[in-house]
Amino acid sequence: MPIKTKRHRAERLLRRVQKPKPGQTPSRTPGAPETALARPLPPFIPELRAAIRAGIKTRTRRLLVPQPPRNDPDPLLPCMPQRPWPPCPVESRFGEAGDLCYLREPLMRGATSKKAHYVDDAEPVLDAKGRHVPWRWKRKVLPQIFMPRIYARTFVRLTLRRAEWLEAITGEEAQMEGVKHDGLVGYYCDEGDWNDPQDFGTHRCNWRAGFIALWDRINAPKPVTQRQSDYWLRHGQPKFSKPKYAFHDNPAVMVLGFELVKT
Repeated sequence: MPIKTKRHRAERLLRRVQKPKPGQTPSRTPGAPETALARPLPPFIPELRAAIRAGIKTRTRRLLVPQPPRNDPDPLLPCMPQRPWPPCPVESRFGEAGDLCYLREPLMRGATSKKAHYVDDAEPVLDAKGRHVPWRWKRKVLPQIFMPRIYARTFVRLTLRRAEWLEAITGEEAQMEGVKHDGLVGYYCDEGDWNDPQDFGTHRCNWRAGFIALWDRINAPKPVTQRQSDYWLRHGQPKFSKPKYAFHDNPAVMVLGFELVKT
């Protein structure tokens, strides 16, 4: 069965599970029905999810799909708010400024309690009444893309949405991406990474260099192993392959700004 069909079936099942009963508040947080209409944020790695929960990461960059043509004199103009026509192809995918979004996190089954816990910090998953949610899935770990909205504990509000080339990022924007020299996100700036030579010794880290390392680790094309090459020769390459772009490829990205919401 194709992967796409499995994912659609899982999404339909989750929507049916999340549907509230008559008279029941469709929200995990009492007194906050707005969370029932929250949109999901794009998936993140564990270090960046921790930065979002701490309120350190307030920016994220996502690839534009499809990529605009390189020969266009101003390819990002259709995605700008000043020019709504032609419409941006990813406008409905990321939402608009002011939308409430929730952070998706992987869940796991407890070793002894058979209750649901968050994978990142092993905290218990609570329902709207504060009760520990029992584990109801067949697998031991539920990926973040399948986490029901009613179990979300972190909400953010979009404050910015713009399109730009990836290499246009500044040091200040890179710091908002969650890159920290103290290792909170797991990425360090080297001793030689300074904004310019005269900054050496002033402990001013080059945040842009840290973001480049972060981007390439997640989005850069990985070298093909001999095992993968042999498998593709026998069975063919996968049909649904996500495009990969390194930082020096300078792809077009959508910049999303958000702030942590207390619920």
